[in-house]
Amino acid sequence: MGWSEPVLIGVSGGPDSLCLVDLLDRLGYPLVVAHLNHKLRPEADKDAYKVRQLAEIRGWLFTEESEDTKDYAQTQ
Repeated sequence: MGWSEPVLIGVSGGPDSLCLVDLLDRLGYPLVVAHLNHKLRPEADKDAYKVRQLAEIRGWLFTEESEDTKDYAQTQ
């Protein structure tokens, strides 16, 4: 008997989250991959692209948001 409800998982693009999403996929969980680009590091856009491409290749549902958290923090 398999898991039928999708599992939402936040994936940063770092090795820990990539390992976890791969493991859940190998175990047969239907996945929805979520990525939030905080815009804090110069390579943040590359991480977002990497996660988006992986989700597309692996056939996972994917959602992505981008927020300038530094700007938000300064204005709030």
